[in-house]
Amino acid sequence: MHPDGSEDRTYSTLINPGRRPGPTHIHGLTEDDLATAPHFPQIAGDVAAMLDGAIVVAHNVRYDTEVLSTEFARIGYAPDNLMTLCTLNLARRFGPPLPSHRLADCAAAEGLGNGTAHHAESDARTCATLLQIYLQQATAQGLQWLDELGATGQLPARPWCPAPVSALARRRVMSGREDLHEP
Repeated sequence: MHPDGSEDRTYSTLINPGRRPGPTHIHGLTEDDLATAPHFPQIAGDVAAMLDGAIVVAHNVRYDTEVLSTEFARIGYAPDNLMTLCTLNLARRFGPPLPSHRLADCAAAEGLGNGTAHHAESDARTCATLLQIYLQQATAQGLQWLDELGATGQLPARPWCPAPVSALARRRVMSGREDLHEP
């Protein structure tokens, strides 16, 4: 997306993880679905190009950035200073009070459909729409950081704004050690 919320470009592909697909009952992907999909090293350049200068937006973005960091680390690279924006955090701040802030619940609370839950492209589109709603809420509350983001390309330091993936998370990914935990 562009800073004004309009769509910039779309990239979508399944990725063959080189192992079983995990909880098929949640995401619906089978080994057959992934058998002919590219492996991450085959698309890493495309992903890196999309990440260059971008802000990663996701619902529970820490999960997504750790997956990205892990995949890049496996091929010998680590994204440096990934900037992130978490719609889960924005939902808690700017969305209606909810007993659960799952993506589907947040979407429903805002009158949105969630497409096919747990499918990356569908979830990304839902996230993008929620992001626009929450940024409008922030602006309505007098928070003008959206203007700062568009004008300078730098991100203001506020609790609900993007933050770089922590150095510890990068070290954990690069070392492959799961016993390193953030405080």
